[in-house]
This record gives sequence, C-alpha cells and structure tokens, in this order.
Amino acid sequence: MRGVKSILSETLAREYDLPEPNVLLSYGSEDMLKQIVHCYLAGNETMMVPKHSWWYYKSVAGEVGG
Repeated sequence: MRGVKSILSETLAREYDLPEPNVLLSYGSEDMLKQIVHCYLAGNETMMVPKHSWWYYKSVAGEVGG
C-alpha cells in the first residue's frame, strides 16, 4: 500500500502540482456535495439550509442525522 487513493488521484496530483491528499474524486457534482455534507455533519456540526433551496441538501443531511 502506497498511501494514495488511486492511480488517478496520484496522476492528477502530479499533473497539477498538488499534494495527492488534496485531490478529491467523485462520480459527479452530487456525489461531491454528498461527500462534503457527510464529512462535516459526521463531526456534529450544523448546516444551515435556506427555506427555499434544493431539496437534495436536506435529504443528504438527513442521511447522517443532520
């Protein structure tokens, strides 16, 4: 085990001169949003969502008890 996420993350880090841990991979923008919400709400943080917003925010937050 080399301590990297994947060959792709390693290649992108090298190509864009970034540390490999700073490269985030996802299946699209919804998956990236879901990963971010899960990461922050898993630490018992608070996420404020405007009353009139995309339904997906509340749905994803609800998955982790937000």
